[in-house]
Amino acid sequence: MDKYSDIIKKAIKEDPDFQRSLELVKKNSNGKIWVMGSFVFRNIASKIYNLPKPIIKDYDFVVEKIVISPEMKYSLNHFGGLKIDNGLKKTDIWELKETYLIKKNNLNPTIENCLKTASLNIQSIAYDIEENKIIGETSLRGIIDKKNLANNIENFQYYVSAYKITMEDYINAQIRKWGFQDFDIDWNSFKN
Repeated sequence: MDKYSDIIKKAIKEDPDFQRSLELVKKNSNGKIWVMGSFVFRNIASKIYNLPKPIIKDYDFVVEKIVISPEMKYSLNHFGGLKIDNGLKKTDIWELKETYLIKKNNLNPTIENCLKTASLNIQSIAYDIEENKIIGETSLRGIIDKKNLANNIENFQYYVSAYKITMEDYINAQIRKWGFQDFDIDWNSFKN
């Protein structure tokens, strides 16, 4: 997975907005820091398939412990994590132990269990900032195979319900947003 870790390391170096967000996260947390989701999987897919450099609208970080500095301006996102305004980009930060489905299902708060809560297989990926390491074989397999599968039905159903859209509309909107139109969708994986 080293070549994929190097893709993310390079993407971080080339993204000054990410660097500013990471500095905010470092100032307001203790312990390990992971960047999650679209920043990771979209940069990997972009490099593998010669897609245009992804336009990232926000950054998602999971940390071991949030420690809010007095000067920090933030709001709470709909999951109870912090939403920090980094100029043009939004940055979401939440504690690993506070991941909604980890708490709800009484799971051990590990990054691997956090990845199991992602709706789609390609979303179940993280990059360990300190160790320069990708975590998320399920996501990598989905990116390499160009296949979208359900990863966590419970979380997937939450989004469909929250956005009041059909399963198909949600998935197709995500695929269009990410530029993954040529990825296959295994619709059977979305059935309970």
